[in-house]
Amino acid sequence: MVQVNVTFPPALEKTVTEAMMAALHAPRFTIIKGYGHGFAHKTRIEERIHGKSDRYLAWALAEEKNAGPLLDFLRRHVKSHDALWWITPIIDAGALA
Repeated sequence: MVQVNVTFPPALEKTVTEAMMAALHAPRFTIIKGYGHGFAHKTRIEERIHGKSDRYLAWALAEEKNAGPLLDFLRRHVKSHDALWWITPIIDAGALA
């Protein structure tokens, strides 16, 4: 099991959410609002002054074999250089009850 992580600006929230909902390889995902720090991505002047930019982060759990197809699907539907991704291994997961 792996976690596919995608960070993106607020302008892409609807596009990413709709793509994740349509993706067969992302049966469960979470999107949260946060802040990006540093200048690895494009920022507005106000964001440079405050030292942070509005970002969203999507987490999707997937079987390792499905991570590539999920990313391919997202690339076809999101098409943005400002949507950045990485994959994190999941050692264990489950419900608390």
